[in-house]
Amino acid sequence: MDRVLSAWTEALREFVGDDAGRSVLVSGGGRRAGIAEDVARPAASVAKLWIAMAVHDAAAVGELDPSSTVQVGNLPTSRYPSVLDSFEPEHHLTLAEIAGLSLATSDNRTAQHLVDILGLSSVEECARSHGCTRTALLSGFDDVSLDTGRVRLSTTSARDSELAFETVMSVTRYSQLRRSLRSSLFNARILARLPDHIIKSHKSGSLDGVANDVGIVHAVRGDLTLSFLTEDQTDTWATSADIARCSRECFDAWETFR
Repeated sequence: MDRVLSAWTEALREFVGDDAGRSVLVSGGGRRAGIAEDVARPAASVAKLWIAMAVHDAAAVGELDPSSTVQVGNLPTSRYPSVLDSFEPEHHLTLAEIAGLSLATSDNRTAQHLVDILGLSSVEECARSHGCTRTALLSGFDDVSLDTGRVRLSTTSARDSELAFETVMSVTRYSQLRRSLRSSLFNARILARLPDHIIKSHKSGSLDGVANDVGIVHAVRGDLTLSFLTEDQTDTWATSADIARCSRECFDAWETFR
């Protein structure tokens, strides 16, 4: 019996239990284990991954210049805190930098600016072009979308999220995004119980009742991809702790068994 796959399967079953609002997928070294990995759930800020990818896709065909700049004071406003509040209004950021900030800090204002430029249909087409057929990008990250719950209309699956992440890691034009994903400021889920010296790239997403995290652990043995999507969670802090525990169990099996 494959001891890695057996350990993964047990960890995933423990994570999901009888909760119909949880999906998970883990893969590495040609092995894959998943539960409800094709179920579409609210993407939350995981959707920012496709928004940032769409910027570089548009740049690759000459539809926009990622080095073009915009003043911070001209970016969308919000009543919610933003990393942009740390910049002077006269400060200029390139579109590439804005895409990177939207991932590393999960900033809504930067993501909304990119949606305003690209259009949601272009972002969804980006997802489709990379085989993410269960992903629907139907909302931006403006205050109205957040306050009314419209942001929940953007959905994805654990399998699509894994595919998007692996695409970013392998396609040259996304190299700048890889640096941003390694610099994520939100590390309370997949990364919470992993060794500090392990390099990780990931994107989390949160809404009321939603605790998502998708990423790649750059382990000694090789890359380990983990995708957690949830909804209808009564305690997202407890869900985050469950994600951390499951991630560590999968990591330990990956590094221990041969």
